[in-house]
Amino acid sequence: MGRTTVTFDIPDAVYDNLRQIAEQRQISPEAVLSEWVDTLWGEPSDIPDEAALSTYGDEQLWAVVSRIWRGAARLRELSDQAKHEALSPEEKDELDQLVTQYDTWVLVRSTALALLQKRGYDIKRYLQSTA
Repeated sequence: MGRTTVTFDIPDAVYDNLRQIAEQRQISPEAVLSEWVDTLWGEPSDIPDEAALSTYGDEQLWAVVSRIWRGAARLRELSDQAKHEALSPEEKDELDQLVTQYDTWVLVRSTALALLQKRGYDIKRYLQSTA
């Protein structure tokens, strides 16, 4: 995947928070910001790892929780197809990859919810509202 450089202004308080997180993780502020953008709009393979989540602010964690996994429709399609007919080797590989991505997404989302609960948020109410 290619990369594009973007320059924009952010409030000093946001940058200070960004810099603190970067120092804690021993990476650049730009790398932290790039991870956040990937979390919101990236590909399924760009889902943050569990260790990175502990450095996220509440807003970033809610973004992880709210992120829509874009592979769901294709996973359902291939799963339904497999019930009625044999999948090609390519389709089987794709299905395996989608299942792995889904498992990762669920694990990361659950970790984000657990961190939010530890921070005092009522995730039960959130889960009930999304059921």
